[in-house]
Amino acid sequence: PDIVSAARDKDELALAALSKMGRKLGIIISSCLSILDPNLIVIGGGLGSACYDLILPSVNEEIQRRVLPSIHNNVKILPSEQASSAHGAASLVFYNSTGVLPQ
Repeated sequence: PDIVSAARDKDELALAALSKMGRKLGIIISSCLSILDPNLIVIGGGLGSACYDLILPSVNEEIQRRVLPSIHNNVKILPSEQASSAHGAASLVFYNSTGVLPQ
């Protein structure tokens, strides 16, 4: 079985791996929050979308540990609504060339 299915079946090793992934992602997001101060972070991609609910607690723990409350209390972390990460990349190219974010 894949790691997400195993984690949903309460496999301890799979849960530990996704927790570690969430912590590492939380560290990366913490750096972005501290430097860029965005209002929204979108988690996507194949694994990120498939296990968003499983990694979010670890992501939030790291962010709360590393970022000032005045920053992390104002950011939303949401799962991507795109079926493919290529849509996000195309949207970014469109935005950079037109200044308009596609819906």
